Amino acid sequence: MNSPPMTTRRNTSGLGGLYRRLDAKHLVVFLNTLILVVAEWRFGGLGGYDRLLMALGACIATEVGLSLLILGRLPRSYVSPYISGVSLSLLLKPAHGILWPFALGGFLSVASKYVLRDKHSHLWNPTNFSISLLLLTATPVLTKLTHEWGNSLDANIVIWSVGALVVHRAGLLHITMSYVAAFALFAALRSVVMPDARFLTELAPLTGPMYQLFIFFMITDPPTVVRGRTGQIRIAVLIALVEAAIRVGLDLEISWLAPLGPGPALFALALVGPAAKWIDNRRITAPNS
Repeated sequence: MNSPPMTTRRNTSGLGGLYRRLDAKHLVVFLNTLILVVAEWRFGGLGGYDRLLMALGACIATEVGLSLLILGRLPRSYVSPYISGVSLSLLLKPAHGILWPFALGGFLSVASKYVLRDKHSHLWNPTNFSISLLLLTATPVLTKLTHEWGNSLDANIVIWSVGALVVHRAGLLHITMSYVAAFALFAALRSVVMPDARFLTELAPLTGPMYQLFIFFMITDPPTVVRGRTGQIRIAVLIALVEAAIRVGLDLEISWLAPLGPGPALFALALVGPAAKWIDNRRITAPNS
C-alpha cells in the first residue's frame, strides 16, 4: 500500500508568517488611508473634511441601499466604497464650496458596480468610471486634477513602498510595474520627439496622488482585470500607450482631445479596461479532447 503523501507545514512565524496571514483587504484599506493622511498632512490635498465626509457617506449609503435592493442583504464588505470615497475626495477638485460632485461621484461609483456588469462582474473600476464621467460632463465646476506631491521624496518613498507591498500581497504587482515601466518608456519617447519636452517633466506625474491611486487601486482592481498574467501585462502596457497618445495629442493641440486633458491616465483606463474585460469574458476555452 502506498504511503499517504507528506504535507509540508507552512512556517507562519516571524515577519514572513505575519505577512502571509495579513488579509489583502486590510492592507488595501491601510494604503488608501495612508495616501489620504499624507496628502492632507503634508500638502492639504483634501481641501476640507466636508468633502471626505460627503464622498464617504454617499459611497457607503449607495452600497447599503443597492445591496439591500438588489441582493436582499447588507454588504459583506465596505472596502470598495471606502476606497472610492477616499479616492473621490482626493481627486475631484470642484470650485470652492461645491459639494455635490462628491455626492454624485459616490453614487455613480457604487452604482456602476451593480449596473454596468457583464458575465457576473463589473466592467469599470468604480472610481475610474465616476471621475471620468464627471470630468467630461461637469468641467465648468471641476478644476484640473492635482499631479504632484510637491516633489517630496520621503512621501513618495513611503507610499510606493507600502503600495508595492500591498499589490504584491494581492498577487498583482506585475500589473503596477508593467504600467510604470511602460509609462517611463513612453515618457522618454515623448521627451525625444516632442519639442521642448524634458524626460523628468514627462515622468513627474508618477509622483502625484492621482497616479498613486491609479497604479495601486484602479488598474489592479481584481474584478476588472483580465485573466492571466500575460494578458494583464499586455493591457497595462496598452493603457500606458493610449495615455501617451492622448498626451501627444494634447501637446499638438488636437481640439477633440481637449476634454481628456484633466486626466489622460483615467480616460485611457476607462477606454481600454472595460473593452479588454468584455473581450476577455468572451474567450472560449476549447474543451479537453
